[in-house]
Amino acid sequence: MKSFLMKAQRKNGTRRTILLIDPKRVPEFFVALDKSNLSTELKAFIGVSLAGGCRASETLSIQRAHFQNNQIVNLKVLKKREEFKNKKGINVTAKKVYRSFDLHPTTLKYLSILCKDKRRFSKIFNMNRSVVFKTLVSIFGEGFCIHSLRHSHISYRLHVLKQSAQEVEERIKITSPILSSYNHINTQEREGIWG
Repeated sequence: MKSFLMKAQRKNGTRRTILLIDPKRVPEFFVALDKSNLSTELKAFIGVSLAGGCRASETLSIQRAHFQNNQIVNLKVLKKREEFKNKKGINVTAKKVYRSFDLHPTTLKYLSILCKDKRRFSKIFNMNRSVVFKTLVSIFGEGFCIHSLRHSHISYRLHVLKQSAQEVEERIKITSPILSSYNHINTQEREGIWG
C-alpha cells in the first residue's frame, strides 16, 4: 500500500508536507485495497473516507440508514453550519449541512457485508479514532494520518477529474479558504501540479 503514497505540500505556500494517496493512482489503489488482507471494516472505512472526502469522525458516525442505493446519503457534515436568513431577515448560523456521495464498487461490497445484520440507526463502524489512526500508520507509515484520505480525495477531484474549485467546494461542503489549504503540489514535481 505504501507504493501508492506521495509526499505533497500545500499549494498555499506552507512548507509542511503530508503523505497522500497519489491522485493519479486512486483507481489502482482501490484494486490493491480489494486484494489486501486488511479487515472488511478497515477496507470499508478507507474506501468511504477516500470516496467522500470525509473527516474520520464523519466516517465513523455513518449509520446503516445512511447507506442507500449504493450511496452514502444525508450524512451530516461535522463542524459545518450554513448561514440562512430567519423570518426577520437576520443572518443566522444554525442550519445543519448534509451531503451525499457515490461509492466505489469495492467499497460497496464491504459496506454491504458490514450492514448485513445492522439495524437502521446503528453505526456501521465499531472502531474509534485512535484505533483507526494507529492502524493507518501501521499500514502506510509515519506521516500518514486520518486526514490524508480527505486530502487525497480533494486533490483527486481538483487535479485528476479537473473539477473547478466551486464544484469541489459544493460537493465536499467546504469554503474557499479551507479548499486552498487542501490544494497540494507533489514535492517530487515542484514545477507544478499533477496533470
